[in-house]
Amino acid sequence: MGRPRYECIQEPDGTWKVWDNVLDRAAELDGQKLVNRSLFRAEAACSILNRIHLGARF
Repeated sequence: MGRPRYECIQEPDGTWKVWDNVLDRAAELDGQKLVNRSLFRAEAACSILNRIHLGARF
């Protein structure tokens, strides 16, 4: 299947961002870039965005 559309990437300062592999930039949710997040929050956002992208039901 290849790599997912969204993935978590650690920043040099230890925070995390959600990266959009299709648009090749930080993902956005409700107009906010998903950067400077804790690992927990980045993973949660990444999981939700990938499920939405794949059309999965919650």
